[in-house]
Amino acid sequence: MIYEVINVSIPSLLNPSLTASWEKGLKMVNDKEIEPKEFMIKLEAYTRKNTTKVLNNPNISFLNTKLLKIKNQ
Repeated sequence: MIYEVINVSIPSLLNPSLTASWEKGLKMVNDKEIEPKEFMIKLEAYTRKNTTKVLNNPNISFLNTKLLKIKNQ
């Protein structure tokens, strides 16, 4: 079910290149190429933007109803 929510609202989250990007950012923090705070600001902005996408998705009510049915089985 969570896959469907993500696939409909944030398909980029399912792309392995996103994980690679985060790993690159963490390596840059580790190598002191960027400050941890800079990485966190970017990660929080990404999270905020995409959380808003999910909440504003017109299909969210349908998906929520479907999730509740599965949960109650």
